[in-house]
Amino acid sequence: MSEKITFVVYARIGPSRNEEKIEIDKAEYEALEDKDVYLQELINSYLPDLVDSGIYIEE
Repeated sequence: MSEKITFVVYARIGPSRNEEKIEIDKAEYEALEDKDVYLQELINSYLPDLVDSGIYIEE
């Protein structure tokens, strides 16, 4: 069984905090050339699901 790493992507708005846990293979992560790019991709992938957003016209 391979060792895993758990990343937590979170969004905080005021007192609320939403998070998503992503488990990946540790060896796969350690083999990455650019870990910063990978982590940014995780944030970009999961953030829209964590934050309710939209736009409306106020009358």
